[in-house]
Amino acid sequence: NRLPIWVLVQPYIDEAYWLGYGYIAFWSDGFLPRKLFQDTMYFVPTSAHSSFVELRLGFGVIGMVGLAFFLASYVWSMWCAFAVQQRRRVIDPVLPMALPFLLYWLFQSLTESIILNRNDLIWVMFVWLSIHVRVLAGGQAAPSTPNDARTVFMKRASLRRISVER
Repeated sequence: NRLPIWVLVQPYIDEAYWLGYGYIAFWSDGFLPRKLFQDTMYFVPTSAHSSFVELRLGFGVIGMVGLAFFLASYVWSMWCAFAVQQRRRVIDPVLPMALPFLLYWLFQSLTESIILNRNDLIWVMFVWLSIHVRVLAGGQAAPSTPNDARTVFMKRASLRRISVER
């Protein structure tokens, strides 16, 4: 029953393309399309049953771009956190959960409205995990930059060796 919902909301997504209708405003009692759902499907759903469709309804393209930045930041933080942990030769017990949880969350988001959902444990866990991964990354700009402390130390040590040999 999800596909008919997605087909019925598509014209409304196109109508409010950039900004959407607002957080959960599309499914509120005072909104007109409720009658369309009642006449077509014989019930009124409470959500779009897809996080991505729901995000487009609520926040439009701006919301999707925001989600893309959030996910890109999460993946980059995860990459940096793994690099930092590898250099320290210590792996945080939560860090290996980061990628599988992201994949689970993405697949779950296809068929359920869990992004920005109130009182949803999965969304809370995902936000917590993204903050945890960012803290583990330690604000590192990149895993192997030339300004890496180890690289600087090695350069200084080789310069000292060269000056001592002369």
